[in-house]
Amino acid sequence: MTDDHRDRDLVSPDDFPEPHDAGSHTPGSDASGVHVWGPRPEVLAVTTLLTALAVLWLLLAESGPDKFFAGVLTLAAAATTVAGLMMRRRLVVSEHGLRVGTMSGVKLVAWGQVHRIEITTRRHLGIGSEMLHLDLDEDGLFIFGRIDLGADPEDVARTLKQIRRRFGQF
Repeated sequence: MTDDHRDRDLVSPDDFPEPHDAGSHTPGSDASGVHVWGPRPEVLAVTTLLTALAVLWLLLAESGPDKFFAGVLTLAAAATTVAGLMMRRRLVVSEHGLRVGTMSGVKLVAWGQVHRIEITTRRHLGIGSEMLHLDLDEDGLFIFGRIDLGADPEDVARTLKQIRRRFGQF
C-alpha cells in the first residue's frame, strides 16, 4: 500500500469540526463547510411524548394485561427516543469524509473508502420509499432513509456526490 493510499483512507475526529449551529437541525452546511443531517426534532418530540404517555398509562393501569402492554409500549417508545437522541447527528460530511452516528458509536469514513453513492427506490402497495446507500471498502454498507436524515435522500446523495467531486474523490 502506498503512502498516498494510506493517507486518503485515514480520517480523524478533528476532520469534523463542530458546525457553528450545532444545536440547530437545519440540514445542509454551515460556514465551516461541514454538512449535517439527522432526525428532525419533531420526530424526537413525538417519541418523547409517546414515552411519557406510555409511562402515565403504566402508572394508571390496573389490570395485568394493561400493565403488560403499557410496559412493552414504554420500553419500545423509550428505546426509540434514546436511539434518536444518540444519532442526532446521523451523517456529518466534510472535505475529509463522513462521520456516521450509529447505535454502537461513531464511524469515521474517508472519501477513499466510499465506492458508491446511490439511491434505491422500493414500492410496496403503491407507496414508494427512497433509501440512500453508501457502499464502502470491505463490504461496508450504510443505508439511510428520510427519517434518519431529516431530508430527502436524493438531495443528500446529490450533495455527497458534489462534495466528493469537489475534493477530487472520483
